This record gives sequence, C-alpha cells and structure tokens, in this order.
Amino acid sequence: MEIYVQSCGVAQEHDYRWLKIPEEGQAYPEIPRILRQASRIENGSKVRLTDMYESQEPSIVMARDNGELLLLITALEAMERTKVYGRQVRNSVAWVTQDSEVNKKIASKVAAYAKENWENLRKIVDEAVDFDDKDGFRVNREPLEKYIEDAANINRQDDSIKISSVEPKIDLVYWQTVNPRNIKLTIFFATVIFIALVSVIVLTAQFIIGSYLQEPPQQQQPSPSLTK
Repeated sequence: MEIYVQSCGVAQEHDYRWLKIPEEGQAYPEIPRILRQASRIENGSKVRLTDMYESQEPSIVMARDNGELLLLITALEAMERTKVYGRQVRNSVAWVTQDSEVNKKIASKVAAYAKENWENLRKIVDEAVDFDDKDGFRVNREPLEKYIEDAANINRQDDSIKISSVEPKIDLVYWQTVNPRNIKLTIFFATVIFIALVSVIVLTAQFIIGSYLQEPPQQQQPSPSLTK
C-alpha cells in the first residue's frame, strides 16, 4: 500500500505539495499517478479526476484507474500548525493500492468510517504531520497505516456511506475510467463503419453517373411535313 500526504510548511518555498511516505527511508515529493493522469471523456470533453472535487473542501474520493485503486480524503484541518502558520492549514491523505474487489470493499468500508468519524481521522492525520525545516512537513506513516487496518476490521452492519452526516459537509466522489482498450476498439469500429459508409456513397454515386453516361441519347423523330 502506498501512502501520500499533501500539506505545507511555514517557508514560502514550502507551499502545498504531495509527499510520498515510504515504509522505510525519507519521504520525497511525488503526486499520486492517478491524480496526475486519470481522465476520461464526458460529453465530448476531457475531464480529469482532479476536476471532480475541491481540495480545500472536505471530500472523500474513491477512484479506479489503470489497475490502481485510490482512496483520497481531503481538507483535514490541522490545529496547532494553523496557529503557527497564521492561516488555516489543511492536510489531505491518499492511500493507493492494487485494484481488486477485495481492496474496493476495504476502501468503501474505510470511506464510510471516515465520513461518520471525521473528527477522529482529522485528529489522527493532524498528529501524524508536523512542520519540517527541510521538506516543509514530515509525516509519521505508522498511524496512517494503522487507521486503515482498524477501520477495515470494524464490524459494521452496513458498509455503505451514510449521507445523513451534516458536519462537515463532505462531497463523495466515485470515479472509474473506461478501459483504454475498449476506447481503442470503439474508435476502430467507428472508423471502419465510417469508411464503409463513405465507400457505399461513392460507389452508388459512380454507378448512377456511369449509368447516365452509358444511356444512348434519344433520337428525335422528324417532324411530319405539311402537305397541301
């Protein structure tokens, strides 16, 4: 499982950015691939996954794209760091794993738990992220890993996300791109059909014109002479 956190540091050069938090070693700047690349065509226009939510507003995003499954939770307010920074600091966390029905079920369960217990998750992420002079902020991966495990193991009668929660208002985004192979096949068959139609029209026109040119001209009958 890959874990990414978006936040900011105090210095001007440490504005909001994503860091990938590996199991071992130092975190490093990297935007989740699915956020950089995932897009699809809707009503003739290209729509990116990042167009589907507002990162400064509480959002829960589940996305499946190119073999990856993403659970993204945005706008988790930081308390102590906000006081130091002088304006509201928000954290976003993304968990990325292999796309499978088992992982999809786990992600749905975690998303439901996060929505119903928003303050709990906000506090966990807030305590896991702190300022850092070098990278702007640093992240303790362990509580973020543990949160997924704990939320996935909670026994629930209903794993669906309940819409009854009012505070905070949370936008729910479900996203799944069309298989690129299917898109290519659709374009291929559409092109073949178009070429076939054009060919039929051209051949029909040629036949009509050819028939017209081959038809012998009609001979005019001589007008009868007038006799006295």
